Amino acid sequence: MNSSMEDKHHSHEDQMGQYGHEGALPDQETMNARIKSFFDSLPDEFIPPEPDTPRGRIMEVAKELFAEKGFEATSTRQIAERAEVNQAMINYYFSSKDLLYKRIVNIGILTFFREVTSFITPSVSIEEYVVEMPFRIFETFQRHPNLSRLLIQEFMSGGYNFQKIIMEMDRYGPIGFRTIMEKFVIRGVESGTLADVPPRHMISFIMSIGYGLLLAAPVFKIVLGDDITETSVWLERRPSFEQMLKKGLIREDKE
Repeated sequence: MNSSMEDKHHSHEDQMGQYGHEGALPDQETMNARIKSFFDSLPDEFIPPEPDTPRGRIMEVAKELFAEKGFEATSTRQIAERAEVNQAMINYYFSSKDLLYKRIVNIGILTFFREVTSFITPSVSIEEYVVEMPFRIFETFQRHPNLSRLLIQEFMSGGYNFQKIIMEMDRYGPIGFRTIMEKFVIRGVESGTLADVPPRHMISFIMSIGYGLLLAAPVFKIVLGDDITETSVWLERRPSFEQMLKKGLIREDKE
């Protein structure tokens, strides 16, 4: 982006509450408690290292190189040289390039979830949650271009390695986080706030919007002449996207 997504993020905070808070559920604090418990329970290997430590430098440099060159074309020697560490340190901390890549994806996913859910507080309505979530997904990816490139590379190669990593993370990764989201959406459907569709269908739809914006951005640029990775273009399009999404997910009598 030419200008920071952080600026957009902060300016949008002023618009919070535009959906009203009549959709806020009595036990929404439980949602925050579950999210906090999720992150507090992570094993040590999923905790981001300090960036100025050897382990932190190795992971940051490796993420850059994997995003630039791909996994196969990146050697541990290249990583060690750019990180200014002895190559043996990579084996010491990670034992293999495969494990190094896996830890980068593990921590990247969890950092991504932490940022995407940072707007959720007890005062956030269920309407705001489901409408904001896909756009927060896209905006968070924009703030982490290397993670975005890694994800796109995985999708383009079939996503099999990514699927394996997610399965191995089990409850500490997307599978565990889906359970939290599902319970929240179920309450919204049962309260009559959200459209009466199966919760997993709604979660799939929300995720497909967020990830789809990321993957389709180059196509939008060619076909529509819109580069939604540009902050000004995204800010212009976002309200329309929000309006259309709100129409599809929220019960008409709740608008």
